[in-house]
Amino acid sequence: MKVEKISINKLHGIHPFVSSYWAKLKEFNNWQNEAYLVESDGELFETLVLYKKIVFKKYLAYIPFSPLSIEENYLLTQEQLIEILNSINEQSIFNILFFRLDLPFSYGVNKIYTNKFVKNRNSIQPDLSVQLNLKKDIS
Repeated sequence: MKVEKISINKLHGIHPFVSSYWAKLKEFNNWQNEAYLVESDGELFETLVLYKKIVFKKYLAYIPFSPLSIEENYLLTQEQLIEILNSINEQSIFNILFFRLDLPFSYGVNKIYTNKFVKNRNSIQPDLSVQLNLKKDIS
């Protein structure tokens, strides 16, 4: 497997959330970005990684709806996804505290992931959303 950092402008824009437009739009909300091209078993994938500072110099790495196959509807295995995350962690200029992935919908339909990937029940979008437990006194 080969994971290579590329310019944001080289993204094919297969999905709106994996595009240079989305990366530039998210910059207005203090997200930084990197793009990667992945080659695995002769298939090409691209992914956008958005970074948000959490504490000190530690970052959340958020991957929206990718890695996406450029030419086919090929799905990566969990082991391949983990290998990609490790490679991104090594190549990134950011000190990543943890990853959040929004995998393409086909991963959930085909149940590709196992218990190593914990399904997040809460969204990080929009940035100012909050949860409030109305069953407790909020005063």
